[in-house]
Amino acid sequence: MIGSRRKRRLIFDGLVEEGIATRERVEEVQCPVGMDIRSVSVNEIAVSIAGQLIQRRAELLSPGFLKRQADPDNRTPAIAVNG
Repeated sequence: MIGSRRKRRLIFDGLVEEGIATRERVEEVQCPVGMDIRSVSVNEIAVSIAGQLIQRRAELLSPGFLKRQADPDNRTPAIAVNG
């Protein structure tokens, strides 16, 4: 589901309040709202959402991937994510 943080909160709170889902279950749903790149235009928002999806894919495919990228002292080689 793509939407604002407010929209996500309202929908998920409603699902929990109505007994449709548990809090734990709705927290598993990914809701990309974009990376904080100070996007203004529709195109920039789309790019920020795509970036967030790519980031999440990297996290799922290779646990620790982003940490290794950000940690210059870590001697573990980075793993390339293709796809």
